[in-house]
Amino acid sequence: MGKFGILVAAIAFCLSACSSGGVTVRGELTGFNGTAKMSAEMPGQGMVVLAEQQVTDGAIELKTTELTLPARVWFTFNNGTDEYTRDFIVDQVDKTKISGKGKYLDQMTITGSVLNKEYLVLKGQIGEKYDGAIAKATKAIEKLRAKEKPTTTDRTLLVYNQNSLEKNMGARFRYIKSLIEANPDMEIVLFVMKDLMKDSVDVQREVFNKLNIPNKTSNIYMVLDAELNGTTAPAATEATPAE
Repeated sequence: MGKFGILVAAIAFCLSACSSGGVTVRGELTGFNGTAKMSAEMPGQGMVVLAEQQVTDGAIELKTTELTLPARVWFTFNNGTDEYTRDFIVDQVDKTKISGKGKYLDQMTITGSVLNKEYLVLKGQIGEKYDGAIAKATKAIEKLRAKEKPTTTDRTLLVYNQNSLEKNMGARFRYIKSLIEANPDMEIVLFVMKDLMKDSVDVQREVFNKLNIPNKTSNIYMVLDAELNGTTAPAATEATPAE
């Protein structure tokens, strides 16, 4: 399988985005007053809060020196009544921007990442190819299993949909595996592997250990290495709340 066109444009960018310097996220959530947090999964540690800020009048500035990019982070906003969390792939140290209104946190916009944009497009393509059929079969199976007195036709349809579900899930998994194997040097496949190959840790480990990612110190690479190969990394320091 050749290189996927959607990934080619990101090659040079991904190889240059692996900074271990401080990461700063800025933004404006109009009218928001409350707590803002930036968290990330750290190798061998699970989820860690890397930065926390008491926000006044919506001005966001979250900083951490604990990440080597690229990394997926989670932004959590709490106004004392409601809490909202959004994940985002950060690939540059000072480009991530958050914008929106404090009253409508679910409509906020986060920008500044080529990898995040490419990942969402790629995930959407995979979903369009397989997820519709998987969802249809799953719904049919649930409906048929809920029948108190299934007919012979119902039992036949149940087997048909179970086979369809298994077939499409298998095809989806093989497609993702082939995609990763065809792009072994690109950091975007690390996020695809982390999210979409959970059905088989053994296959995940096999594919991961054959990758040729130049930057082996990024957060996403080290998180996967810790999960699949049992490697560890120094503990992250506690976040210092911003004023």
